[in-house]
Amino acid sequence: MSDYSQGPGWWQASDGKWYPPEQAAGVAPPAAAPWGSTPPAAAPYATPYGAPVQAAPSTNGLAIAALVCGLLGFVTCVSAIAAVILGHMARKQIGESGGQQSGDGMALAGLILGYVVLGLGLAYVVIAIIVAAGSDSALALAAG
Repeated sequence: MSDYSQGPGWWQASDGKWYPPEQAAGVAPPAAAPWGSTPPAAAPYATPYGAPVQAAPSTNGLAIAALVCGLLGFVTCVSAIAAVILGHMARKQIGESGGQQSGDGMALAGLILGYVVLGLGLAYVVIAIIVAAGSDSALALAAG
């Protein structure tokens, strides 16, 4: 018996004194809670009925940029090249993401617009060369 705990296993009686573990044999174990044991704590932020939570796929930024550059290609032909490059990069990233990214349609639209603008620009250059070459020969014949 002591006024202070002397180590593990020592217990304090109702008289305020500490007793060694050997003297605890005559003491009854503490009574159980009146309604049984407490239920286990629920997991924080548990979903109802255990349904898995899936995040919505994010839109690939390169796909958006490809679409914007494809539309701007009608104003500035230079951005059509960027639309084609970004569109191919975006489609590759979306395919490798395993469903975590969306935007394949925007990337494809950017690719198509980029190729259309490049095709129209090439046709314009070819027609301009043909017209310029035809007008030089027509001038030479008229002057001659």
